Amino acid sequence: MGTKLSGAAKAVMGPLFGTIIMAGAYGIWTMRKFALPIAYILVISVMLNMPLYTIKNGATRPLPIANVVAGIGVPLTSAIILHRRRADLT
Repeated sequence: MGTKLSGAAKAVMGPLFGTIIMAGAYGIWTMRKFALPIAYILVISVMLNMPLYTIKNGATRPLPIANVVAGIGVPLTSAIILHRRRADLT
């Protein structure tokens, strides 16, 4: 967490993370129950990864504020909306 991957780690984690995001998008689109835990996991992942990245890279490469707002806001909003509509999930 908080580290830019390269090499074999990037080759494994990129498709794995992409598959999780695609599964979450499918779950949201079709209003499936499995989308809610995926949304929670993504929010936790983003909220841990952004501060850790900033701590590790600090003054050399700070994250722009727009990246932080969008990066946290989009998954958090998705999780909140899914949580409020959890009775509608099939």
